[in-house]
Amino acid sequence: MDLQKITEYLLDNDSTTRDITFTPAVLANVGPLIRLLMADYQQGIFFNQDGVQIEFDSQAICSSLDRGAVFVYGDLESETALFRKIKLFLDWEEEGLCAVELSFFPDDLQPDFKIEQFLSKLNLWWDTLQAREVFVRYENASWEQYNPNDLGVFYHQTRT
Repeated sequence: MDLQKITEYLLDNDSTTRDITFTPAVLANVGPLIRLLMADYQQGIFFNQDGVQIEFDSQAICSSLDRGAVFVYGDLESETALFRKIKLFLDWEEEGLCAVELSFFPDDLQPDFKIEQFLSKLNLWWDTLQAREVFVRYENASWEQYNPNDLGVFYHQTRT
């Protein structure tokens, strides 16, 4: 793993987001991820698939998941978190499983960020979700989902 290259790709200011994508996770593991995010982010806004706003509270968001929301989108902000702004996408692909993606622009990383901090945060989220794989990639609408060899993927790990 070339940490210098990963850093370069994370900071490449090409007007697209960087996407952290996890293979679908068990729904029960998504709530703990939301609680971790809420601990880092002091403000934001969440919506369900119908565009109805969800209260900015981990319990309210988890409750909407329990009530059968099929899609949740969130914008999170913090002055002190590693990512000053990050977007969360939750999408139910299969029964009991949830696709999770976090997106950010390179400028949203703290100016003094270190790659080790990024990998530590990434691994914390991945461990919390217990997803089989994690991908970090350039935003790419034509990405063949969960393909580690697809154009734009610059970091990929598989849980054994």
